[in-house]
Amino acid sequence: MSVNKSLKDASISNKQGQKLRHAPTERLWKENKIYLLPMMPTDLDEKEAYLEKEYRCLYCDQLYDDQTLECKICCRVAHIDCLFRRGHLDTPTVSQKTDWSCSDCCDLSKCLQDDEMRRIISNFDELDFRKNCYVKFDDYISVKRKLLEENGDEMTEEKYLEEERKFRHMDKSNFGSITWNEYLQYESASLIARKNKIELSNNLKTKELIKAKHLFLRFDNEKQLMINKEDSKKCYMEYIQNLRSKLGPVFVEHISQCIDMFGLNPLSDQKTK
Repeated sequence: MSVNKSLKDASISNKQGQKLRHAPTERLWKENKIYLLPMMPTDLDEKEAYLEKEYRCLYCDQLYDDQTLECKICCRVAHIDCLFRRGHLDTPTVSQKTDWSCSDCCDLSKCLQDDEMRRIISNFDELDFRKNCYVKFDDYISVKRKLLEENGDEMTEEKYLEEERKFRHMDKSNFGSITWNEYLQYESASLIARKNKIELSNNLKTKELIKAKHLFLRFDNEKQLMINKEDSKKCYMEYIQNLRSKLGPVFVEHISQCIDMFGLNPLSDQKTK
């Protein structure tokens, strides 16, 4: 009986030892997950992307016509009037070349991991202690002050101004309060701006990869599917400048905190010659 018990204890001890030996390796693998860059779309991919375009409006389900916008990221389409009546456009008289993204593609939180999303939800719940589904600035700053005090810190004037600036960026409607969606988009943009570039590239849709391909090929003067470092800088800066003019302050606010692989600030006044 004692022999069997000893063998059982030894077996358990051995299994625990194996788990302990493998644990660091498993953790290291998870922390250093390998991401592969997407392949450059082929001409066939471009044709298939065109054929995948939907021909019925996302909102009214009526057929595509000359007063319809295509989502710049996915294959959805919507009538200009349908978008205007729902507040997605400021005017009903826009060109068909106007940049528009459907609500699904605008949702930056889709690029987040589950644990990142849970953390954002938890943080908003802490700010929204009144359970109004929105947070006013006084409540926002009081929670931030409390969190600093709990960590043995204090709300200095510099930190106050920084939190005030962040709140203004989140409060896109200028109502003096932030909604869950405004908070989610801001925090999502903040996390995304700090993510690994190759990891983020795996979230790109076919249409986005096609745009990146054509931008790349513009600088591939020798037609070798290769560009030098200087041209790569120009390509990158041109793309960021386009984002800057189209996406507004929320994304720009966060991407300005990042330094690209060449050590350039993408939002600096430096212009590509």
